Order: sequence, then C-alpha cells, then structure tokens
Amino acid sequence: MAYNMYMLEIFVLTPTYNRPESLVRTAQSLITQSATHMVAVDQNPDRPTELYLKKNADEVMNDPQFTYLYSKRRGEAAARNFGIEYFRNRLGPDSLFACIDDDITVSADWNAQIIALAQKYPDIGIFSGAVQQAFTPKEGEVIPVFLPDDPEVIVDLTSFSVGGMTAHMIIRPWVLDQIGGFDPFLGCGSKYGAADDIDVLYRALKNNIPVMAVQSPAVFHHGVRKNEEITELYNRYAYGLGVILGKYQQCGDAGTASIMLKEGSKHVLRAAKAVRETGKPTGIRAAACLVKGFADGYRTPADKDTRKFIG
Repeated sequence: MAYNMYMLEIFVLTPTYNRPESLVRTAQSLITQSATHMVAVDQNPDRPTELYLKKNADEVMNDPQFTYLYSKRRGEAAARNFGIEYFRNRLGPDSLFACIDDDITVSADWNAQIIALAQKYPDIGIFSGAVQQAFTPKEGEVIPVFLPDDPEVIVDLTSFSVGGMTAHMIIRPWVLDQIGGFDPFLGCGSKYGAADDIDVLYRALKNNIPVMAVQSPAVFHHGVRKNEEITELYNRYAYGLGVILGKYQQCGDAGTASIMLKEGSKHVLRAAKAVRETGKPTGIRAAACLVKGFADGYRTPADKDTRKFIG
C-alpha cells in the first residue's frame, strides 16, 4: 500500500503536568511542520499550564495546529487515550499517532522523515523512534535515551523490554483500535507509575502486529534527572516492569516467568558488581521493586483479551 505524503497527517499526543515552558518548546518544534496537529493533555486541576500558555505563549495557544485539553484522570496512558478520542473524528486512512513527551523537541524535517518511514514500511504497526540527549548533562545527571543498535530492526517478544519509549513512538490508529488503547493503570502519574511504553509494545506483539525500532528520525530529550532522582527513576522502572510481567503472568502468557528471572538476575548481578567495586549493593532495591511490582500486577484484575488492567 502506497501512502500519499500530502494526505498523511500526524496527530501528536502529549501528556503534560507542570512543565509549561518545556511544553511551549516542544510545541514550537512541532506546529511549524505541515500536516502535524498536537494536543497537550494537562492533568493538573489548577491548570497552571493553561494560564501560562494564555499569558506567555499566545502564539502557541492560538495556533490552529495546537490544542490544549484538561483531563481529570491522572497518568500518561490515560492522557494519551484522552487525546486519541479527541482526534478520533479527524483520522484518515493514512493518519498516524505520535507519542511525544513535553520535554522533547524534534528536528525541522521530523515530519517528512516520519512520512517516509510510513511509506517504506506500510505493514509496521508501531515505530519506536530514537531518543537522543538534547545536550550533554552535567556530572551526576542523566538524560534518559533510547538508541537502537541497528538503523531499523524488528522488535520481537524476546527483546520487547528494550523496544522503545513513549517519549517518541509512532503508532497507526488501527493498532490502538485492535489492542484497546493504552492501559491507564500505567505511565507516570498513574497507579503503577511506569511501563506504559513497554506494555503497548508487548500487547501489539501479542496481537501479531509488527513493531520496529529505528535510529532515524530521532528526537531530542531535554529531561535532566539529577543524582537524587536517578535511583528513584531506576527503581520505578523496575517496579513498573514487574507490574506488567505480573499482569501477563495472570493472563497466562508463556515466557513471562523467564523474562522475570532474566530481569531479576540482571539487577542482582548489578548489585553484586557494585558491592565488589564500591561496597554498596547498588541495584538490590531495584530487584526488590521488580518482585513487588510482579506481585501487585499479578493480583490486580486484568482483561485476558486486551491485557489491560480492569478498573
């Protein structure tokens, strides 16, 4: 199937919470591009972001390619589902959804590269795009990235846990229809706080939907995590991974236990190495978070067809 690059539209889903200046920077890099429409879904009931936009970024707030929305339900996955429904009646047969976080900027030719990718691989349901550092962080700081080893590689169930980030993910609308959207129990701000990106990839793969990780186009991540935040972030990711593995286990997915063992062993080995080198078991708490997450995910009711938590 060939795509008409002049008809294909990209609908950008951006959850946001108390990052108005960063959101403006993200929006400015997106709304200058043709056939690109962005919705920012705010989840702070006081709406400081809306006030900031009206007062300090009128050119963004009133741009026809930008929409500000408020959603009462917290969590990145819930925000994306909210944005999907907002765009529902505007979707065409060649439309794409793009998950872009509010601390990301894109290059001037990002839109053209996405369209070319969709044309080249019409059967791929999800593209996990590279996420690079926008700048070199200071010592003791980290900017999370996703950098595939190969230019273009099909992701399978054995490598799904490193398949990508919803900071930059391109999804065909029919994929979300088929798998039932994002799981609102997952993602920053939700009940379980992480793993929405890994979860949507896994659920697509379980539905035999091809997924590809790509080096190009890449986006630029401005989100710095400082020393005191890095360990907390690492542990939250481990907990979230445990949660979704527990969910898949209760849904009867073969292979979940082996993934759990592999991930747990990785954290334990990291802790053992840290003890030898520093005398501190760095990583052992992450292993505990993984196990706790698995238990929480296993006992939370889930729909075995959609592999989404119920509630």
